[in-house]
Amino acid sequence: QVEVACVLAPDEDADTDAESDNNTEDDQSALYQPPMNQSWDNKLRKAMQMSGLYQKHPLDCDLLAGFAKYLRDDHNIPNFKQEVANVSRFLFYMDSIKPSLDFVNQLEKSRSFFTKLANIGQKKQTIANYMKNLKRFLRYITTSTNLIQTKRSLYEQCKHFQDCLNDLQKSMSKQVSQEITGKRYTQMVTVAKTLKECVAVLEVAKKDFLGVIGKATSEESLDEPEQLLMLSYLVSLLMLKHLQRAGVVKNMTLNEWLSRKECILPNGEKWTVICVKQQKTGTQQVATVSLDEEEDAWLDTYYRHVRPAFLQNCDDVEEDERFFISTAGRAIYNPSNDLQRFQAKYKLPNITSQVARHIFETHTKANFTDAEKALVADYLDHTTATAYRHYRIKTPLNACMGMKLISKVAMSSESDNETAGPSSASTSCGRGALSSSQTLDEAQALNLFYQSFPVTIDGQSIKKKDRLLIAGRHERHCYDKWRNQQEKMRRDYNWEKNKVKVEDVLRYWQPSSDIDTKNENNAIVKLVKSQKWKGLSISSDPVKGRKVTTTRKFAKGEVVCDYHGLPLSGKQGKELLAATDEDAVGYLYFYKDVSGKTCCIDAKTVPCPCHPEKDTIGRRINHSRKRSNIKGQLQQLEEDGKVWNVILFIAQRDIPVQEELLFDYGVSRKYFGGEGEDLERINS
Repeated sequence: QVEVACVLAPDEDADTDAESDNNTEDDQSALYQPPMNQSWDNKLRKAMQMSGLYQKHPLDCDLLAGFAKYLRDDHNIPNFKQEVANVSRFLFYMDSIKPSLDFVNQLEKSRSFFTKLANIGQKKQTIANYMKNLKRFLRYITTSTNLIQTKRSLYEQCKHFQDCLNDLQKSMSKQVSQEITGKRYTQMVTVAKTLKECVAVLEVAKKDFLGVIGKATSEESLDEPEQLLMLSYLVSLLMLKHLQRAGVVKNMTLNEWLSRKECILPNGEKWTVICVKQQKTGTQQVATVSLDEEEDAWLDTYYRHVRPAFLQNCDDVEEDERFFISTAGRAIYNPSNDLQRFQAKYKLPNITSQVARHIFETHTKANFTDAEKALVADYLDHTTATAYRHYRIKTPLNACMGMKLISKVAMSSESDNETAGPSSASTSCGRGALSSSQTLDEAQALNLFYQSFPVTIDGQSIKKKDRLLIAGRHERHCYDKWRNQQEKMRRDYNWEKNKVKVEDVLRYWQPSSDIDTKNENNAIVKLVKSQKWKGLSISSDPVKGRKVTTTRKFAKGEVVCDYHGLPLSGKQGKELLAATDEDAVGYLYFYKDVSGKTCCIDAKTVPCPCHPEKDTIGRRINHSRKRSNIKGQLQQLEEDGKVWNVILFIAQRDIPVQEELLFDYGVSRKYFGGEGEDLERINS
């Protein structure tokens, strides 16, 4: 049990300005995390700010830090900071001087907090979330501290407050149900009536999206708005065209993406199927996402070019990494809110995945045969009873065929958009461009564009009417590519003209400071002890069994991971080697320390005592003498005066995303034949 002495009497000198920008959980999505001193544009946010309800105590005070640890460690809540922040706002409203438990004696003022939230226009669901967070805070106080032994009367008051909060919750839950029902009715009746309206945002944003895809596939750098555009479009694609629930999009993991299966349809088309295990639905079926070749390539572009950039912004590595992550490097929190913002960006009404599913289901009932309805029911992952009626085992082929039927419906709505789409830009293109240019695909239009407007260093900007005349509806994509080529040409020219001489670099170079060296040592110590190496994934291989692949780019000379295991002396290692089967000798890593003494790391024993819950990365890296891309290097780490040896794997060249890590085991084939040749490793 946690001591509660500091909880009851927090430090009065606590720095109230210690709150950092990292604790900005006010929005429901990690895609958008504004600083606390921002002037809000949203009326509701302005009202919250004006009423003082956004103010909160520092989250690192004893009372809230213990609650955060309780949520993170005991309940494994990924978005625990937002819950702690909500409780902190309540405590600030009750006492702006210091956080305490005195609020349990102030029932009327506590009620006024929730009343105030309702009066400024907060949704009933938001108010219910505040109540739920406060209730969990009180459960932490009464069950995970020693309050019952130290302050029995205060403990009883906390229990009484919990009972009162339960009554408030019951009343609020009815209002939440009414609010949700009303919202759904409004959406069903007024928001979308046709299939075309459901996928309108995908059509309107497609040109911008393809422009970003083109830049990424050409290895051009993307700025953050372009990265967010790609992420938002793909989230919208899965929710509106593939009709996936928000929970499927949110909880799809990196390993599920890497383990996707290829499926060949009867007509020869190649599709891929992603199976998502974790989803917040009542069904017991595994959700499936079936992608055609183009969509698979789009998600792969995000995986290779956007996700690694977001991943750089997060120091922590989740045990089960999510595929879709925010700019902060963490799993997206609320895909529904992200979809709503994306639609608002293009001035379109909010259409949820639930509304889209309802519209598509209505269409299938009226136009599909029973067999086709069964395939759609399979793909949409209906209730267990429905699924059981139509099929016993969900197969990738059925999932692909179901999605193909849904795509057929979506494509029919897209063809309508070609003649009378919602985008004014596409309409203007249709009026201004030659009819022949409208029949070209993007590659053909780009080739014609380059022929008509050669790229030169001093070339002037091209007028839009001229661009439309040549490229038609592809003019924006072609012009963006043209400008990027010109900028690259200019950069190369300026570099050749102004490049620095080698002798000048050597003359002015200075070694890095001791501070940098210490910071690097501390960072590596933290990673070695936690074994949370970023950008790496262990996956299955039909030939090798297991392998390690990269999920982000690594630069030449960068530390990739370590070879982790039990440290042994050279004698102990050789004794273990003699008793080890031939196929497991690769788990023993022999090396010589700085004094020339032979040492060994035993990664054969799984799990290692210091990480009993982990399969460490280094032991899963396979051998290649000719294709190795990393190399082991001996490094001495220091912490609290203690020095120990560690083998770090260093990138031997730039390593792209989705490349397997390989290193030379340093043992000849003759040795593996059992002829007793000495082991060789690194000597540095």
